[in-house]
Amino acid sequence: MKNIIIRFIMCILVGLTSLSSYSNDDQQKKFNEAELAQMLAPIALYPDSLLTHILIASTYPLEIVQAHRWQITDEYSRPALDSQIWDPSIKALIPFPKIIDKLNEDLQWTQNLGDAFLQDETALLASIQTLRHKAKQAGNLSQMDNVQISQNNDNIVIQSIERQVIYVPYYDTRVVYGDWHWSHHPPVYWHHSNHHNFYHHNVFSWYPRVHISFNHFFTTFHWHNRHVIIRQKYPRTHHNITIVKPKRWHHNPKHRHNVAYRSVKVNQKYKTSRASVSQSKVVKKLVNQRTYKNNVVINKHNTSYKADKRHTKKVTKANTKHIQVKNNKNSKNSKLIKHMKKQNHIAASNYKSSKVKVTKKMNNQTRSSRSKVKRSHHTNKVKNRKEHY
Repeated sequence: MKNIIIRFIMCILVGLTSLSSYSNDDQQKKFNEAELAQMLAPIALYPDSLLTHILIASTYPLEIVQAHRWQITDEYSRPALDSQIWDPSIKALIPFPKIIDKLNEDLQWTQNLGDAFLQDETALLASIQTLRHKAKQAGNLSQMDNVQISQNNDNIVIQSIERQVIYVPYYDTRVVYGDWHWSHHPPVYWHHSNHHNFYHHNVFSWYPRVHISFNHFFTTFHWHNRHVIIRQKYPRTHHNITIVKPKRWHHNPKHRHNVAYRSVKVNQKYKTSRASVSQSKVVKKLVNQRTYKNNVVINKHNTSYKADKRHTKKVTKANTKHIQVKNNKNSKNSKLIKHMKKQNHIAASNYKSSKVKVTKKMNNQTRSSRSKVKRSHHTNKVKNRKEHY
């Protein structure tokens, strides 16, 4: 018994040490504040709806490469885009070829951005807010003319002025944030070549505006809770009031296409979820097969049951008729029996009354005969006495 307890304790200690080693590896591979600010610098001042799609798309780097190749070889058309099996965030970035180009040029930066987003979503969103506050303190955020800037509590929200028109800003990350706090991690700076069409205004340059369809962008930030939310693409109406219920975005490992994750924890999280999805598919197939077999058996059983039911109906009808006939006969017999009983009762009562009359007559006759005998005996006694004297 002691040996078993000792082995059990050793197994627990080995598990704890392995978990601690995994946690140490995750902490070493986790991006710190300086690294997050460094990689987020060129996109932190993008409109919220566009920025959320970039963050989601960075978690699927292989599909970004596929989208970049597709937009070079094929002309953009809605039916051709709908036929692709990419994640919706990748499809939402197709009208912005310059962004797809930047994400494809530096795949290491793109993959680091996606891994940082998957590792700690709250820390990444907090880093975006710190950069926006630095740009505001430097006095450069007020120079963004083509977007609407508002403040919700302590969070800076950047939105496009027109709902169906998006302006993408370009800015020098070494200037817009003022004094850079993390000197050992300088901000990522995106060089732009001369063939890109920009028009300049103060600190910011702007890509040509992009017209998008209604509900093209379906994700945004929930700054209070520090996570990305998805809005319903087609809101429901209830009593002429549109109801839009946002839900939290979740990573889909199917669109990752077996690209390795940075940390062991994230790898285990999404591999297990993918395995559970595949297991659920297998279970569904087995359940469907079983239900098909069960349905066949049930159909056979139902046909036999229907035939049995018809037969039982016929038998019950015949039995009910037979029982009704018997009941009729029994009712007639019962009436006869009651009549006979009545007659027997009357006859018995008549017999009793006649018997009483006969007994009364017999008693009267015996009484009269006795009285006659007594009288004759008395007369004889009297005669004998007379003769004696």
